[in-house]
Amino acid sequence: MRPMRLATTRPGLLRHKSDSVAKEDVSSQLILRVAVIGLPNCGKSTLVNQLMGQKLFAVSPKVHTTQQMTLGGFVEDNRQVVLLDTPGVVNYQYGRRLKLSRAMMTDAHYSCMESDVVMTVVDASNQRTREIAEPQIIRTLKQNDHIPSILVLNKVDKVKHKTYLLQLADILTGREKQHSTRATHWDQFSDVYMLSALTGDGVDNLKQHLLAHCQPGEWMLDADQFTDTPTKKLVEDTIREKLFIHLHQELPYIIKQENVYWEEYADGSLSIYQNLICTKDCQKRILIGKEGKVIKTVATEAITDLEKAFGRTVRLFLYVMSRKPS
Repeated sequence: MRPMRLATTRPGLLRHKSDSVAKEDVSSQLILRVAVIGLPNCGKSTLVNQLMGQKLFAVSPKVHTTQQMTLGGFVEDNRQVVLLDTPGVVNYQYGRRLKLSRAMMTDAHYSCMESDVVMTVVDASNQRTREIAEPQIIRTLKQNDHIPSILVLNKVDKVKHKTYLLQLADILTGREKQHSTRATHWDQFSDVYMLSALTGDGVDNLKQHLLAHCQPGEWMLDADQFTDTPTKKLVEDTIREKLFIHLHQELPYIIKQENVYWEEYADGSLSIYQNLICTKDCQKRILIGKEGKVIKTVATEAITDLEKAFGRTVRLFLYVMSRKPS
């Protein structure tokens, strides 16, 4: 796996290539900007990682792992597909009740405004949510109905009866009418894809579809650049992903991360020092774990992911402390 080049700043969402690129190169470029939206934990970030061929964005079994819009992309020949990965769509009342950031309630809408295609991801294995489109998603699609949209049924590897997938596609696209007092479908999906982002099955068909719909336009990322997210933010997200995986209930949502020290050495290696701040001593003890097992596991797994992503040696030092909220 080739190491990715990462931007160290993020001046804006639609970040373009440097002015040093020759005009003749720009004139032959094709691009497609894709907003990726869906309910929490439907597999958006896993799908984006698969499409890019890099484990770049945080993934965990818990909801709200992605907490703000992130931008990633991949290139094939003269075509670039840029993916705007968004937090799971939630309604305003839910977001206020859980004290979620405003970005988590608005990023999906704004990503659609910046896109050429809206890709709605549905967890086909979730019996509670799969047959009824979230009203907030329908509202977002209606507000951007001038933008082409496609439907992706994800996690099909977990669906026991595969024939049901065709019925589900008909329900969500409105071809099979449901008796309901509210809108439960979107009849303007131009295409439907069925895949497993986790195993990669069916992802290449979607990837080729996106590449085929690229249009003339200047690339947003350099050819060897996978994202414009700052490197330090990617490190924070990687550590946070491990916290979500190894801690339970509300604890991973409470822990605050604080960058203390960051240094790159002449040999290319990287040393990172970060504080993990809890609000109570009992939370600190849980995070550390018996004989430091939990925090060691978090650090070890984060180092493995970061070294694969950056293509360099990474030394990560995590310090756990408790601090009462000010």
